[in-house]
Parts: sequence; C-alpha cells; structure tokens
Amino acid sequence: MKILHISKYFPPKYGGIESQAKYICDYLYKKKINIEVLAFGKKTNVVLNKYKIFKVKPLLTILSQPISFNFFLIARKLIKRNQIIHFHYPNIIGLLICFLFCTNQKLIIHWHSDVISQKYLNKFFYLIEKSLFKRAVKIVFTSNVYARNFKYFNTYKKKISIISCGSKDLNKEFNSKKSYKKKFKILQKKFKNYKLIYSVGRLVHYKGFRYLIKSAKYLDDKTKIIIAGEGYLYKKLKKIIKDEKLEDKVHLIGKISFGLNLSYLKLCRIFCLPSITRNEAFGVAIIEAMSFSKPIISTKIKASGINWVNRHNNTGFVVPIKNPEKIATAIKLFFENQSLYKKMSLNSKKRYIKYFNSNIMNRNFYQLYKGLYARK
Repeated sequence: MKILHISKYFPPKYGGIESQAKYICDYLYKKKINIEVLAFGKKTNVVLNKYKIFKVKPLLTILSQPISFNFFLIARKLIKRNQIIHFHYPNIIGLLICFLFCTNQKLIIHWHSDVISQKYLNKFFYLIEKSLFKRAVKIVFTSNVYARNFKYFNTYKKKISIISCGSKDLNKEFNSKKSYKKKFKILQKKFKNYKLIYSVGRLVHYKGFRYLIKSAKYLDDKTKIIIAGEGYLYKKLKKIIKDEKLEDKVHLIGKISFGLNLSYLKLCRIFCLPSITRNEAFGVAIIEAMSFSKPIISTKIKASGINWVNRHNNTGFVVPIKNPEKIATAIKLFFENQSLYKKMSLNSKKRYIKYFNSNIMNRNFYQLYKGLYARK
C-alpha cells in the first residue's frame, strides 16, 4: 500500500492541519506503510524523516495560498507512483493538482474547513470541486455538524465519513522532556502572582483575538492574557492593546517554539479560543489544551464543530461570538468557583481521552486505508 499526503504545509511549520497530517503519517510509518508527503516549505528539498517529505518553496503567496509551478511537476511524479492520495483541504493548488493528476488513484478528500472568506474563489473552482467530489472515494469531515452543513452533503453523503481530529497527550510529552520543564519553571517564576489565560493561533480575522484582548478591561489586575502566534493582524492587535491601556494585562508574544507552547499550556489556568466564523471548523488547539486538563472557553459558532468539541457547562463555557464581557464573565466564574473549576478540568481530560487522543484518529484512518486498498 503506497499513500501520498498532500498538505499545504507540514511540520516543523505547525498548525491544526499540519499536526493532524503528521500524526497520521507517523502512525502509518510504524505500521510499515509506504508513505510520502508533499507540502510547501521554506526551500525546495526532500527531507527523510522516517518517510520522505517533499518540500517546495513557493514562488509567491496570494491570499494565504502559496503558489509554485514546481509543485505541479513534483506532484505529478508522486501521484503516479502512489495508490491512495490523501488530500488535506483547504489548499487551492492541491485541489488543482488532484483534478489534473489523480486519475486511477483512490482519492480521499480530508475536508478540514470551508474557504469562507474568499467566496469568489469558491465560484471560480466550483466545477473543479464538483469533479473531484465525484472522483473521490471518500470525503472525510472532522465532525458530524460540519459535514451536515457541507454544501454538497445530500449529493455525496454516501462518500462522507466522520473522523475527529486528534492530539497526542501533550501533558505526557511535556513531562518527558527536561528542556520543557526548564522553560516552564522560568515562566512559573515570572507569573507566580498571576492567573494566566492562554490562547494560541494565527493572528487573523476569524480567530477573534480582539475580543479576548478587550475582555481584559473587565478582569482584575491579577489576571493576565497571553496570546501566542503570528499573522497580519499583529500590529493592529498591538494597537488595540495600547489604545485600551491594557499593556500590563495582555501580552502578544508572537511565534513561539513547540516546547514553549507546551509550557504555557501547562501553566495557564484556562484556555480560550474566541473565534468568530466557521473557518474555525474544529479547534485543534482546544483538544491540545484538554490533554493538559484545562477548562475551555470557546464561542458559539453556527455550524462549526467547535460547539461539539467543547461542551458547555461540562468541559468549559461556550459564549456568544464578539462579546468581550461574556468572555470575562466566564473567566471570573472559573476563578470564583474552585469546585466548578476542578470538575470541568477533570471533564476536559476525560473528553480528550474518550474522543480526541490521536491514536483514535490514526486507527480510524488506517482502517479506512485498508478498506480502500482491498477494493479492486
């Protein structure tokens, strides 16, 4: 069985989709499956990290989409020599590649999120999308609610499978590395007199970080909000912090290492994801925080899987979008009621173990591949 994963990016560049692709590929390698990866990277090369990762340097990037003609040439060769193509969407160039070169291969479209903010692209690629959906043997969604709101759900529901996202137990990983613990102790000393709210993600519109920032106006001086990540809104968010006179309460710390992210997840009291649109299809950062037993504050987004991941009054609180006061109220509720905090912390870990451990996702994909491979 030969499998090619096509992803926009791949670790060491980390994000929700990238981590999912790596978990699956690492698992397949352990199962002695012939696995290859094609993704954009800082330079064009082949990385041999257990399996071959073909990285292609973009010629340019338009609307968050890297573009390279070389990507097409390499993709054509790789697709020809693999039997199953696992395509991680959204990725417009990947969409074109699968349309052009996936002919006899068994195509899995892993639909992580709709392209919502670029509607004219949807119109332009409408015919290509429909052609690929007909050709695909499986369309995988990360939650039932997201699948049911898919524009072609009724047409292709027989091809649709639900496989939730997964994460390693990052708390265990943290405890296994002395370097991570060293970073944690430095942070622990720095913030010993404060209650930390942590969030991480790209600094883009749909993440809604401006509302988390503004919630600090309603919190006491012993509460600090830490937001990690990079993106085009960095300067704008910095300005909001300055204009609202919140420099002592809110810290944008930029891009951080994997180990430092784990240290903040360990140290924080609450994890908050204040996203505002369906671009936040699942919220992988939430399940990573759940592996640390952190209670969650997330937002109620119509037709998004995030509402299923964090259960209101069970693993945390779900608040209305674009509402700093409600975010602050939820934060204060946790701090004022320690028994509630402990209960939701325990529930958070339990839910992670039951639904979101990466081994569950990996096994589901492995069984899917085996079933497809057995088909003639």
